[in-house]
Amino acid sequence: MKGVIFRSFIEFSEEKYGLAFVDKMLNSLPLSSNGVYTNVGKYPYTELIAFFNYISQDKDINPNILAEEFGAVFFKSMINSYSFLKTDYSNSFECLCHLEQDINRQVKKLYIDAELPTLSVVSSADGQSLTLHYVSSRPFTHLWYGIIRGCINYFKEDVTIEMTDRSTPPEYKALFTLQRQ
Repeated sequence: MKGVIFRSFIEFSEEKYGLAFVDKMLNSLPLSSNGVYTNVGKYPYTELIAFFNYISQDKDINPNILAEEFGAVFFKSMINSYSFLKTDYSNSFECLCHLEQDINRQVKKLYIDAELPTLSVVSSADGQSLTLHYVSSRPFTHLWYGIIRGCINYFKEDVTIEMTDRSTPPEYKALFTLQRQ
């Protein structure tokens, strides 16, 4: 997993829990990276899971909720990194319909070896609902729920999301059904 995600998570955690807490977390966990991340480095995704679990236990928060909160914040990072997301789309459905194609293409240019999830999208004929099928070898369905929520929040829309987790490790799948209100 690319370091930009870890760096974003560390920033998210510092803002939410404070620098002292994050320092304690980094020093408490057995991390092969030693808790040092560069944006372009590649690190085991299990370290992100270790962070979720550490915070979950220490702060008594469900790790799935934490992943969703981070996903929403991470979408903001994506907006800042990929300016076309701000300019090319006028609503969340447009953005989500093109997210995999546009982001994956950009990520693959920078990181040829990136292992990316697939996200296929089906839109209703009337444009009022959207179904996203997420598939990955990593257990981040709730992180993607947060990314989708972050996209909806960015465009300031009233959209409900229903997530059906269809994961059967080692493959993680989710069906996200979005409905405009």
